[in-house]
Amino acid sequence: MPTSLDVDADVLLEALNDSEKAKALMAERGWTQQDLLARAEALNKSLVESMASVNVV
Repeated sequence: MPTSLDVDADVLLEALNDSEKAKALMAERGWTQQDLLARAEALNKSLVESMASVNVV
């Protein structure tokens, strides 16, 4: 599972909201559904950390 995001966030978000785009992205990258979900979790973690750092300032 990736610990960093290796795909543009906008591409990932589109794929997560459109099953055809998700299938295309998985086929293009050779990913499984687990791989896609792992990247979604990495994006979520990154966003949460970014929001937390903004709230600290």
